Amino acid sequence: MHNIETGMLVRCRESEKIPQAFIGRVINVCEDAANIQVLSFSEQNRELLWCFETLVNVEKCLIQPLNVVNVDDE
Repeated sequence: MHNIETGMLVRCRESEKIPQAFIGRVINVCEDAANIQVLSFSEQNRELLWCFETLVNVEKCLIQPLNVVNVDDE
């Protein structure tokens, strides 16, 4: 059902543990596939944010964030 694998870009929705939705890269998928570990870069804090989240709050990200750099400014 969820074909989420290591290396994929995903969007983590807001939840009790996540104050705000973010896009990150999956760096680990637990064996039971119920939890994944996502690594994200926070612009404000300049820190790496580790996020353990269930697949319920995660969706695959179809847009590559690196390709969406101020497209409207052209």
